[in-house]
Amino acid sequence: MSSILEALYMGGIDFASHYHGPDSPYSKAAQEKYESSEKLVATLGENQRKLFEQYRKAQSDMEHISRYTIYTETLKFGIGFMAELFKDNE
Repeated sequence: MSSILEALYMGGIDFASHYHGPDSPYSKAAQEKYESSEKLVATLGENQRKLFEQYRKAQSDMEHISRYTIYTETLKFGIGFMAELFKDNE
């Protein structure tokens, strides 16, 4: 990675592991989600599995878009904030 901003955007900085240890409520919820999903898939027929996989992909795509939007808007805010601070100090 060539910069902190690039590492942050590309996922090279993992905040979740820093804030959510293996016994945290977040980690437990993530594990429960995974286990429940696997149990559900095991009960589905082939067509239902395909539909569920489409759902998972759509959910993942939406999460990616949301994270990208949050990242870009936060970055714009931070840049504007810093520019205003420097401007006021001149």
